[in-house]
Amino acid sequence: MDDRATVAVLCYHSVAAKTTPTFAALTVDPTLFAAQMAALRECKLDAIRFGEVPAALSQGRSAVAIT
Repeated sequence: MDDRATVAVLCYHSVAAKTTPTFAALTVDPTLFAAQMAALRECKLDAIRFGEVPAALSQGRSAVAIT
């Protein structure tokens, strides 16, 4: 098994309850976003800002960067 720290990146363009047809593919409903964040917590993955990626990697922790 590979024990190296890794950081996955999740890109959210828009979190909104309502959207237009033009932006529907780029928008996630707040309820779904909350469920996705809960799933990360259940997997014991830290959600971090993109600027925290270098520190997470140098500290040897795996995380998920949310942008």
